[in-house]
Amino acid sequence: MNNVLKSFLLSFILIGVFSVFTNAAANPKAKKLVFKSSTICKTCKSTIEETLKSVEGVLVSLVNLSSKKVSVKYDPLKTDEAKIKAVILKAGYAFNETQPAAEDFAKLPTCCKKDVSCGH
Repeated sequence: MNNVLKSFLLSFILIGVFSVFTNAAANPKAKKLVFKSSTICKTCKSTIEETLKSVEGVLVSLVNLSSKKVSVKYDPLKTDEAKIKAVILKAGYAFNETQPAAEDFAKLPTCCKKDVSCGH
């Protein structure tokens, strides 16, 4: 009986160790990306955060309206900076010094366009 218990315990430990290493390999540390955007109001904040939430691999996104910076934590196995940049530009917002296409910017609500008072 003692050998059965030892075998069970050893098997349990080996399974635990194997699963820890498997999870570590499958889930590398999240990367953080911070970029400046053209966000100016609560609608901008909400739109950017919701847009990024829809990107597979984005774990967390936060928009700071006062600094106009967007912080994103993402899984580098599922997405990358280029994909995040493309989504932000397509939503009509700037990504650092890169401006969105005129047709994407035109789709923004009036309050989200530069130099327009929005009252949010």
